[in-house]
Amino acid sequence: MSAVAAYMRVSTAEQKRRYGIPAQADAIRTFMEERSKWRLTGSWEDLGESGSTTSRPGLNDLLAEIVAGRVDVVLVSSLDRLGRTEAAIWHCLWQIEDGGAALQCCERDLGEPGLDRWLTIDRLAQAVEADYSRIVTRTQSGRQLKAMGGGWPGGPAPYGYRISGKGAFGSTLEVDHAEAAVVRLLADLVIEGRRTLSELAEELNRRGIPTRSGRPWTRANLHRRLKSAAFVGRAVFRRSDQQWGGHCTRLDGSGRPVHGESVVISLPPILPADRIRAVQQALAEFARPRRIPVGEYPLTGPVSHSVVTERAAIRGGCGAEAG
Repeated sequence: MSAVAAYMRVSTAEQKRRYGIPAQADAIRTFMEERSKWRLTGSWEDLGESGSTTSRPGLNDLLAEIVAGRVDVVLVSSLDRLGRTEAAIWHCLWQIEDGGAALQCCERDLGEPGLDRWLTIDRLAQAVEADYSRIVTRTQSGRQLKAMGGGWPGGPAPYGYRISGKGAFGSTLEVDHAEAAVVRLLADLVIEGRRTLSELAEELNRRGIPTRSGRPWTRANLHRRLKSAAFVGRAVFRRSDQQWGGHCTRLDGSGRPVHGESVVISLPPILPADRIRAVQQALAEFARPRRIPVGEYPLTGPVSHSVVTERAAIRGGCGAEAG
């Protein structure tokens, strides 16, 4: 009797459309009822995991079971549960096969081992990726239209704002009054004097003002906030000039966004225009190296290194709004 492991996956977008684990479990249960020589040993799930990735918590745990010799067959409701791209499907399939198990699919018989089976999987994998590409194109086009209409296309709201109508097509950004108060305070502190980023962060922490995540302020996260939408008066969807972390806009070889042009989104103002200009000017002055009068000598050692690092961070840092 073959030991069968069910593998089920649902992406975040599919969860929102209510296409989830229960539908896959029903398909697997019906499939198993027709095979008396198969015994279901367990189910492994990945919730909110993209099908374009090949390392997922549930799948990794299942692969460990296969390597341990406790699984003979991995059963999926459809091939796109294993992956959404040809590369992902084949990578996961080879991991399963190399571990000593075979892949079976409820939706389509993959055939017996041999050339015909590989050709069948190859044809199905191509169809899966083509369908995935169509979904990505429709999704990106929808986000583009939403941004052009002044709506919020998705992702976390810039600091100082929150999403109104989250999850709906007409969702927009509105001012978050608690964070807006911090924005105004920061504007005052930046404009009033030559403080370093570290000093500004210490001042916010001293006043008991946490970041959005509840963590203390640091020079790095404060710098990102000072470059965010509230301090420049606008948000840019698919910006190509600032690429950082995992929030980068995908660019082509010429440096243009792949899925559509950059869109400037008008926001309800937190700071008046003259205040925004004053903040930007103060930050520019802060970043400019100070001329050392005759008779003064630059500091040496750790202190001077800290000052240089502060100024370099202001001049060369990346912003927080990437599409």
